[in-house]
Amino acid sequence: MAKYEALPEGEAVAKGDLVVVDYEMWVEGEKREQGGATGYPLEVGADELFPQLNDLLIGAQQGERREFEQTYPESHADAEVAGKTATFKVTVKVARRRQMPELDDAFAKQVSDLATLQELRDRVQHNLEAVGRGFAEDDIENQLIRQVSEAASLDVPEALVNRETERRIDEISRALEQRRDNLREHLRRHDRTYADWRADIEAESRQEVRKALVLDEIGLREGIKVNDEEAQEEMHRLAERDNLTEEQVHARMHESGELNRLVNRLYHRKIIKLLVESAEITEEEVAPKEEGEAEAPQS
Repeated sequence: MAKYEALPEGEAVAKGDLVVVDYEMWVEGEKREQGGATGYPLEVGADELFPQLNDLLIGAQQGERREFEQTYPESHADAEVAGKTATFKVTVKVARRRQMPELDDAFAKQVSDLATLQELRDRVQHNLEAVGRGFAEDDIENQLIRQVSEAASLDVPEALVNRETERRIDEISRALEQRRDNLREHLRRHDRTYADWRADIEAESRQEVRKALVLDEIGLREGIKVNDEEAQEEMHRLAERDNLTEEQVHARMHESGELNRLVNRLYHRKIIKLLVESAEITEEEVAPKEEGEAEAPQS
């Protein structure tokens, strides 16, 4: 419910302000058209595309131009900038500051079906506690899977690792394309070579394949199966979530090949439930940290 309003006359950009900039990329005195952009929006202090902007723009005025340099390693994927220093010229086109609404009963009525701010606070706390329990349960499951996987002795087939690696790369590429981006530019911005990035994806894929193989073996030994009724219930849940009919969900999954993955997810879910029920789990009460208190060292 926050609103963004133009900075008051004479005010400079501060952390948390919403800024729209144009930027140009210059390499060895030549402007590189594909390295620039117009109308790039960011929240100062939270930008990940160009972290340099988080500090560079603080104190700037609307209309002001500022510059920063970025040196690329010799191994950079883009040969045209590898080993070179690029200068980015950034112009502040728009700067707005977040204005927060008053927290009162009127606000509670505006954003919910509740009558008072206290009722809204209670609901938010209830929801956060539910989310917290979900995170805790996920953490327990992940710890159990990791322990079982690390304790298992097996050789991971390279064919499965390669297949999972290619699937992940294809998934990431499609996601970037949906955001009107591409893998090459994405890696360039993050100063990564394709070979190093692919090696990381392959390591993650190897870990996931290993986990899946271990879970499959547990399921086989314990005689765990997914019946048609359970698969139908899951499709019914997905249909309600996406506001579709079960027939539409089934057709979509059949065409995309997701049906087998859905059954596989249900299969692994039942195995993980068995692990949780069989595990000896200890809980520890952790006192909230005071503001500014450092994290305790991990053993």
